[in-house]
Amino acid sequence: MKKIIYFTLIFFIGINASRAQGSQYADNLIDYNNVTINNIPVLQLDTVSLIQHYGQPNSITPHFNELENIHGYHYNYNEVKFTIENGWVQRFVVTGKQYSITPYNIKVGDNINVLKSYFPLSFKNMKSDANGYVIGINIKDEDSFLYFQTDLNNVITKISVISY
Repeated sequence: MKKIIYFTLIFFIGINASRAQGSQYADNLIDYNNVTINNIPVLQLDTVSLIQHYGQPNSITPHFNELENIHGYHYNYNEVKFTIENGWVQRFVVTGKQYSITPYNIKVGDNINVLKSYFPLSFKNMKSDANGYVIGINIKDEDSFLYFQTDLNNVITKISVISY
């Protein structure tokens, strides 16, 4: 049931983000190269470079992408997990405060209001659920978005890249 709710929520955020891709809504988009962790562009980073920047992972677990029928791995670090497919970082989930995301240095633990000046339309269209709020920022020219989740006190608890 949680998966159905989660995917429904992602679907509606994706629809809203894709509807807002016109030039008049450019602040709803983030450039692919601006999706960074501690100022390192991580999407499409190869595994050798990932280890050079972040060290050896605490664990590596197998991963299977059912939609694309691809086997990969989760590289698990302290409070950040990278999903590797075909030797490249495709997605990540950050739950630790020691990681700043994007050139705007947004972190887990920040109030969701920090997004208002950078992504005003997405902020205006944020959705609520039983656990707090979610905001999806469409990644320009990609089928994915940068996803922010908060608790009921509007504090960011998770930042991730999700494909749709």
